[in-house]
Amino acid sequence: MTEFLIYGKPNCPYCDKAKQLITHKGDKYDYRELGIDISREDYLQMVSPRRTVPMVYYLNAAMDQEEIGGYEELTRFYNGQ
Repeated sequence: MTEFLIYGKPNCPYCDKAKQLITHKGDKYDYRELGIDISREDYLQMVSPRRTVPMVYYLNAAMDQEEIGGYEELTRFYNGQ
């Protein structure tokens, strides 16, 4: 089973699509909401130069975060498997 970390915000259709895709594939994710679980400033510093959500990370066997990107990159990640 693959695990992911998603940073997103409320009312974000691509955040919702990313969560739905991961669930549909039978994988798990941890969702962190901007402004609640992480400040906007910390998020922007972490993902610079990106400024969009969602930001999806793959958690490898060592539980290190490997950046996938947004929803489109997530669909390519799954298509490549």
